[in-house]
Amino acid sequence: MSDQIYEFIFQQLEARKPLKRDAEFENLNYMNSGHIDSFGLLKFITAIEKRFNIEIEDEDMMQPSFRVVHGLVDIVRRKITQ
Repeated sequence: MSDQIYEFIFQQLEARKPLKRDAEFENLNYMNSGHIDSFGLLKFITAIEKRFNIEIEDEDMMQPSFRVVHGLVDIVRRKITQ
């Protein structure tokens, strides 16, 4: 399932700004890199929630790991298995 989560997140970020699929992708801070801005964050999160049938809560978004791809993947994976 993690591969599907990574792939979906990659596609969402790539649609906003060109992105390399390399070893650094997991550590990408998508907010600092300019792939997602504060206005696009809601749309990005909504797409993830719909795709994986989960709800990302405010507490999840407050975690420092939320802004890094691998941290977001971990949050999504945890929500799916709950």
